[in-house]
Amino acid sequence: MSINTRKPTKESTLKALWANSGGKCGICKNPLIQHSENQTNIPVGEEAHICGVRPESKRYDPNMSDEDRRQYENLIVICPSCHKIIDTDDIKYTVSELRRFKADQEREARELLGIELSNVTFEELQIVTRHLLSTPIYDKDYILVPPAEKIRKNNLSVTVGNHITSGLMQSRLVGDFLTHNVDLEFSNKLRAGFVNAYIERKSRGFTNDSLFYELWEFARGGSNDSKILAASLAVVTFFFERCEVFEK
Repeated sequence: MSINTRKPTKESTLKALWANSGGKCGICKNPLIQHSENQTNIPVGEEAHICGVRPESKRYDPNMSDEDRRQYENLIVICPSCHKIIDTDDIKYTVSELRRFKADQEREARELLGIELSNVTFEELQIVTRHLLSTPIYDKDYILVPPAEKIRKNNLSVTVGNHITSGLMQSRLVGDFLTHNVDLEFSNKLRAGFVNAYIERKSRGFTNDSLFYELWEFARGGSNDSKILAASLAVVTFFFERCEVFEK
């Protein structure tokens, strides 16, 4: 009996894939998130390898290392049906074709995110932040640092830098929301949620891009709804810009 010793894909890589997918299959564009009767999000997508992981797999590249095969660049989020199809037909679904699908998927997700950011309202922000308000207050200085400088200092990628730049579109709306909320402790509690989440995840070894995607997932409560993605990105960017999270 053979034992599969292949290492699993890092959790941070999977979270980045889903965050950048727009919640739609990279091939057929069908939604990858279903909702139960109690509105729980049910992911129905799968992470597929562009270059196969075993010699008998489609599009296997013997020049790639096992580590390379499980990297972000070799993965695409698609529905189960399309996963079955691409793992059967490597004549139509070549490496270059799947990479094109992935590039289109992420471009469309960025465009949709930009549209939703322009439509973010207090209602979406309240949905995003509601589950963060039970954390004890954590006191911290409130100092502004230019985002570009902070992006460089934290070694964030161009992709994450673009997310932060997009989120700045609505960071003022987040500030207005916190300033005018009737609960005087709301802002402090929300800050506490982010600071504590940042400290906890950093202690677990998350850094740079993986830490950003962890906090984005924390803010959106695991949702991949486009409106919630946009609102939560605005919230994460608000605290990033004001040095509540990441290094100054």
